[in-house]
Amino acid sequence: MKCPFILFITMLLNMAITATATENMVTDSIYKFSHPDSVLINHDDNSMKIEVFGSEENPDYYYSYERTTASSDNEQIKESDWEFNLPIFAESRRKESKKSTFSIESGGVGFGFVNAINAPSAMNVKMASSYEIFFDHIIAVRCRPWNNGSSFFMGIGIDWKNYRMTGGARFVKDDNKLILAPYADGSDPSFSRLKIFSLTVPVMFSQDLGKHFTFNAGAVVNFNLHGSMKTKYTFDGEERTYSDDHIRQQKVTVDLMAQLNYRAIGCYIKYSPCNILDTYFGPEFNHLSAGITLFY
Repeated sequence: MKCPFILFITMLLNMAITATATENMVTDSIYKFSHPDSVLINHDDNSMKIEVFGSEENPDYYYSYERTTASSDNEQIKESDWEFNLPIFAESRRKESKKSTFSIESGGVGFGFVNAINAPSAMNVKMASSYEIFFDHIIAVRCRPWNNGSSFFMGIGIDWKNYRMTGGARFVKDDNKLILAPYADGSDPSFSRLKIFSLTVPVMFSQDLGKHFTFNAGAVVNFNLHGSMKTKYTFDGEERTYSDDHIRQQKVTVDLMAQLNYRAIGCYIKYSPCNILDTYFGPEFNHLSAGITLFY
């Protein structure tokens, strides 16, 4: 009689142990916290405690998780001061990398309208028909020295500027100098323009303003690699074109740039206090442009 009784008692104990284990088992879970004020992690060889303070919608929110571990042999902790951001993912990756010291980025496309200011009166550049296109940082390095939404970035990009006149004056090369001259009587002007291609190095400060807004300000150094002029008009019923690829642009100029972004869309303004051309060989004027930007 003893054997069946002992077997029965053993079965009951196994069932009790199994029930207790099932009752205490916690399934895997994923918790997501949007914009917490702070996260505190206390960790040693035998335990780990995570505390979350505040949330995007409730500054008084509090969450706590504590776990006792027998060993840390299987733990993996990964941390990096470098990230790589592509323009199409710029907004989401920026949120994830606020605590990273450095990141490598690609982005910064812009289109704007251009004006020539402080120019001779005959140089009547039309801002509505003059434009600028740039890819501000084909590649850039961003540094976040503080955890307050501030950062600095420096990159390499390219820029095209087009100064276009549609009035009664045109650009003409005379004795190796670029001058302004009227069209011949009876001419029907189409346009006369200057175009400058540059390799750019932006050096900018960026501040996160909250609500998905950011503000950028700084300088863009332009290495003006190529410049050209072109004039097109009709005379005696014949279309005529006059062009030249040597306009003696300044080799290096600097644009002062300010920008306001909402998510990946923004607006910008640029002003250059530098003379765009070598004033011994061409008219004196400065640069002003404004427009839209994408993927900052």
